[in-house]
Amino acid sequence: MKEKSRYDTSGLIESQVEPGSGGRVLKNLLGIKRKREMDQIEGREQRRALDELIRIYEKDHRFTATDIRPAPGSGLLSWCLLKLSFLVPPGRGDKGTRG
Repeated sequence: MKEKSRYDTSGLIESQVEPGSGGRVLKNLLGIKRKREMDQIEGREQRRALDELIRIYEKDHRFTATDIRPAPGSGLLSWCLLKLSFLVPPGRGDKGTRG
């Protein structure tokens, strides 16, 4: 019997795919099976979250670990905060041109 690799992720939720997606779409709460549809929804939600964060923070805000720490139910917002903190150096850019 072959010993299981410590890098084997097949039993984790992150490795599960949506049935009927041909292994191209991770398991999701919306039951989306088409990759193109998932890409469109993810892109739209990333833009929405970034727009929300741009309204929250001033252009000269310095991001801290507290800003980036995820709040319950805000995984995408936390991801966008992290991305935004690298894309827009403090004091650079205009609110309308970030992201």
